[in-house]
Amino acid sequence: MKITYFKPHNLNFSGKIHTEEFDDDFETRQFADDWGGSKVRDALRAHIMSQFLPSYGLENEKLSNYAETLDDVFIPNLRKIGHGAYRGSSLAKNLNYMSLLPKSNITTVIDLTGYDSLKKACEDKNVDYFRYEVANNYWTNPIFLDDEALMQKKYSELSGRGLCKAEFDDEIKNYKSEINNERRQFMNKFIEFVNVINQGFFYIGCDFGEYRTPNILALNTYFNPRKGIHDVLPTNEFILESIKNMYKNLTDNEKIRLGFTEEYDNKLKKDLEIKASRS
Repeated sequence: MKITYFKPHNLNFSGKIHTEEFDDDFETRQFADDWGGSKVRDALRAHIMSQFLPSYGLENEKLSNYAETLDDVFIPNLRKIGHGAYRGSSLAKNLNYMSLLPKSNITTVIDLTGYDSLKKACEDKNVDYFRYEVANNYWTNPIFLDDEALMQKKYSELSGRGLCKAEFDDEIKNYKSEINNERRQFMNKFIEFVNVINQGFFYIGCDFGEYRTPNILALNTYFNPRKGIHDVLPTNEFILESIKNMYKNLTDNEKIRLGFTEEYDNKLKKDLEIKASRS
C-alpha cells in the first residue's frame, strides 16, 4: 500500500506543501533524526510563521532551548559556504536568530535587500552591517552590458532626432561618459563587497536566499581571487553572459584592486572563454 507523507524539507515559498508517494518513511524519519525529533515541530512553526505570517512578531519570542547556532534553526536555503560563512534567506525574516550569530562565529551581516530592521538589529547586537542592495534593475547596469549593443541602441535612438554631426557627436560623447561613470560607481561598491567577503565570518542573504544570493556569490566566485569559499556558479545563462560582459568592462586599475594577478586573469578569461581583453 502507498502512503503519502508530508516531507517538511520540501516546503516551497508559494505557501503550498509538497507531498510524495513512496514505499516507506525513510526520508521523513531521517529528517526527524537530523533535527533531533522535537526540533521539527519548532523549526517548521518558526519557518511558516516568519515567512508567511510576519505580523505575529516572531522576533520577540524566545528561541527554543536547543538553538545555539544557526545550524540549529530552520532558515530557508541555509548553506555553510566556508569557515564562519553562511548564506540563506534574510535574517530580517527571523530577527530572533540574531542572537545566534556570535556562537556561529559571524561578525558581519551582508544585506542584499536593504532592510532597516536588520540594520538596527545588527547595531543592537554589535554586529557589523554591510548593505549591498540588489535592486530589480541590478543587472541592467552597463557593467553587465556589451558596448557594441549599447552603442547600436543609442545610434538608433539618435538617428530619428534630426541632429547635425556636431550635436550627434556630443550626444554620443556624453552617453559614453554616463556609461563609464555608472560602471565605475558600480565597481567601487562591488570592490567594497569583495573586501567584506574576504574578511570572512559573514552571513549573506536576500529575501529567500534562492536567487539574488547565489548570483551575487557567483560574481564573487569569478572576480575575487581570494574568495576562500566554495565556488557558487550562475543560476542561468543570462547571469553567465552578464558576468562575461562585466569582465570585458573592467579597467586594469579595478583588476589590481580586486587582487588579480596575470595568472588569475588568464585563467578567468579561459574559464569565461574570452580570447582577448577589451581594448
